[in-house]
Amino acid sequence: MMEDDLITGDWPNRFAVRLMVRLWWRSEHDFSSLDEYAVRQTKQLYYRLSYLNDDELELLRLKYCRCENHPLGDAVLAEHYQIPFKEFRAWRMAVVEKLEPYRSVPNS
Repeated sequence: MMEDDLITGDWPNRFAVRLMVRLWWRSEHDFSSLDEYAVRQTKQLYYRLSYLNDDELELLRLKYCRCENHPLGDAVLAEHYQIPFKEFRAWRMAVVEKLEPYRSVPNS
């Protein structure tokens, strides 16, 4: 996959997760540390996040937007949401899949 394809193309699920872990917290707390390419990736991340509903966005924020630079475990979040682990994991994976399609503009 070419570097620009990761901005202007669809994202594989693993790439979306890596990007959220690596850039989401930094973009909100240390934006000036991002290089030009990371800024472009972050912009595309926010475009894609804008298509989620509030519950989906909050789920991903709790899981991935962390200063520790590693996601919170699914077991911890399943307990937080008071749902079975397998149900939580399926929900999270379905939400991450919604980040796959390229978005040229944010949702208004």
